Amino acid sequence: MGQTSSGRNASQQVEEREISKLPPTFGRYAETPYEQMALEQQDSYRLLVESTGAEPYAQLSGPLKIWANNARLATAVAPLASHFCSRHCSLSERERELAACIVSVKWHTPHSIDEHAKHAEKRDCPPI
Repeated sequence: MGQTSSGRNASQQVEEREISKLPPTFGRYAETPYEQMALEQQDSYRLLVESTGAEPYAQLSGPLKIWANNARLATAVAPLASHFCSRHCSLSERERELAACIVSVKWHTPHSIDEHAKHAEKRDCPPI
């Protein structure tokens, strides 16, 4: 098949359109089932699951679901995820949520601010 103006062949474009038709499962993001992930994505997914101390093939939560699709990002984030996992972190849940709120505000990430503010409020943290 010939190349299109975007440098992709027609079958790649059709495949991308089919993937984008998946209904959103996490905000606006449509998760790819583990079985349908590329091998590199499956490796990233397993790395993130292991870094959080979860059981093999456990469901990832929050942004980890999205980060698993990018191997370089997953490799960079895994140590951070491991550090903030409750089993490995010396901070209390309250302190972790407060730190997440501070970082979210600094990075201007509205969705993260909203989500972590809800969790922080449950742990009696001061309002942002």
